[in-house]
Amino acid sequence: MVATVSCARTEDEDNWWDGSAPFKERQSIQAYQEVVETRLGEFVTELTPSSGSVSLIRNSKLYPCRDGGYELHTASIVFALPVEYSRARELAGHLFPTIGLDTITNDDHDGAFFHDKINGGDIDIMINAKGGVTISGISGCRPSRDGTDPRTTRTPPEWEASLPLYQYPSHTPTPPRTQPTPAPVMPRPGLTSSPG
Repeated sequence: MVATVSCARTEDEDNWWDGSAPFKERQSIQAYQEVVETRLGEFVTELTPSSGSVSLIRNSKLYPCRDGGYELHTASIVFALPVEYSRARELAGHLFPTIGLDTITNDDHDGAFFHDKINGGDIDIMINAKGGVTISGISGCRPSRDGTDPRTTRTPPEWEASLPLYQYPSHTPTPPRTQPTPAPVMPRPGLTSSPG
């Protein structure tokens, strides 16, 4: 399961997700891509050797926010067994707080959220339904550094582009079995069908 949040909120909703800094003072969406996505790539590189396989559940994508700015949903990456959640959690705790994702919530045996209280957004790490680990992030609404639309120049990071898409198991129905046609019953040699 991957948590997602949209910038399309009503004015009555709590805006904790977007961070406490005034919008124009938040880290730009371009800086988020340069810093947080790069760090997510480091996480992938370091955890990959202890994983059965690594693949994308979802590619990254930039969205416009209703009140201005942009929100990036990072790639959602799945690490298959024998990856250990404890190793993934330890690595996340080492890499993400140093770049502002230092408010850790819902930290328990199967997941944790690394939130940036000032600029908004978070990185989520959790045990997935197959027992492996899934990680993804959402930036929260942020301004464009130069006022241009970053979607027009968005290029996914090289590490993301190099990962294969996750292959969901096929659910091809099993064809119905045909019942064998019974063989005709033949009298045994030497027996007659009429009484004697």
